[in-house]
Amino acid sequence: MFKSPPVPEHRPPPRAAQSPPRSAQRYLLIVWSAATQVAACSAPDDDKASLGGVDVLILPDSHGESDHPSDNVSATEEESKAESHGDAAGDSVESEADLDTGDENGDENDDENDDENDDGGVNFDIGSPQQGDVPDAEEAYRGYIWIANSTQSTVSKINTRTLVEEGRYITRPDQTGDPSRTSVGIGGNVAVANRNGGITKIFADPADCVDKNADNSITTATDATFLAWEAEECIAWHIPFPEYRSQRALAWTAEEIDADSSYDENLWVTGVESLGGDVKVLLLDGDTGAILEQLSIPPQFIDASQGDIRVSAYGGAVDRDNNFWFSSLWNGWLVRVTRSDMSVDIWQKPHPTYGITVDPNNNVWGCGREIVRFTPATETWEEVPLPAEYRGYMGGCMVDGENRLWLDVKNANAQTFTLLGIDTGSLQVVEQIALPSHTHGVSIDFDGNVWGVSKTGDTRAYRVDPTTKVISTFDNLVDPYTYSDMTGFQLASVAGPGEG
Repeated sequence: MFKSPPVPEHRPPPRAAQSPPRSAQRYLLIVWSAATQVAACSAPDDDKASLGGVDVLILPDSHGESDHPSDNVSATEEESKAESHGDAAGDSVESEADLDTGDENGDENDDENDDENDDGGVNFDIGSPQQGDVPDAEEAYRGYIWIANSTQSTVSKINTRTLVEEGRYITRPDQTGDPSRTSVGIGGNVAVANRNGGITKIFADPADCVDKNADNSITTATDATFLAWEAEECIAWHIPFPEYRSQRALAWTAEEIDADSSYDENLWVTGVESLGGDVKVLLLDGDTGAILEQLSIPPQFIDASQGDIRVSAYGGAVDRDNNFWFSSLWNGWLVRVTRSDMSVDIWQKPHPTYGITVDPNNNVWGCGREIVRFTPATETWEEVPLPAEYRGYMGGCMVDGENRLWLDVKNANAQTFTLLGIDTGSLQVVEQIALPSHTHGVSIDFDGNVWGVSKTGDTRAYRVDPTTKVISTFDNLVDPYTYSDMTGFQLASVAGPGEG
């Protein structure tokens, strides 16, 4: 249980006119209990799917059969390639150009930037972060971004105000986890998904760590020098999950248990055992890692047509009701698992997407070559009308406290990298900030800064002040890859007030 400090306030955004409902097919799989028991009615065999060996009735939603032509847009051959460093590592690389991160020191445009600074334009304050007010004790551990160093099998804890790395931790005992997605809970602790299997929780505050060797002190990493697994005392728990060949999407819940903003924290995780196999969704006890609930989703609903187990549960986030949303890579499906009864709803995506996030008003965003918003209340999709020059390669995305969706667009032809801010009401581009190199993961910190994290082959993460346009660089990562809720801001924002 955690008693949360106040969450950021959000102004209700204006809403764009709704497009006519796209009769995206929706299915309800009635599932309950950790034993994956299923209730199903009798129906013709063609209307059933196998779920854990039990026939499940597939119920079309109230819109009936889709009258919309197939929205399944084929990804390009480059997009469908597996992750850059083999089956056990890395995430999708479109082409050789995607590994080109520009000038390694990020200073090839120094002369240009100096001129821009004088004109009030983009200011690359490389390595010189702005100092904010020191947070009080209650807020102190909400000031970290947790970035996975994939090939090193570690995760870095970086202070978002000082840009100092205050700890680095192995994410699996054998140091072969290949971590990627991180999720920060409402109490500031992090959970890390290892792509090769295994979930690890790490305490942010050393005061919460356990003195395992009884030497009256906490032995823990305090910088980029990580300790041996057995020596590190801030690993809260690790669940191996050896049966899973792939674990990616995960997200904390923040389940309010009283009117005084106290929360129970549990963790949604996913796993895939084999190519073309069921997608497993589990809810873990946040304190112990024990399985509270679990279910299986048949692969025919999570499109494994690209021949890769990683496409099935790629990125995830929670909404304000602690429901778990995840999507497949590129083509395929958007999935919701409802917290209250573990029922499953599935909608086909109108466009290929990569990143996923949920805003304070419970809208779900998918980011890829196109950006789409899904409104659960009306089951409708809307596309962001991006200018042609911004229809490039995109990764993660997240909504800030000013109702702007942030993402980085790589224009492969011009080799430009632009951080875009999109108003979530009007769906118009309202901010454009040039970056020194491509960043695959995007997150928001609790001071309102936008973070861009590079991907395999680079070492950098950028912190961008969207008001002053000052860009500060952290440069000590090892083949980073994270595009999930790596600060906890997304969770805190949906745990606060919003309008649906």
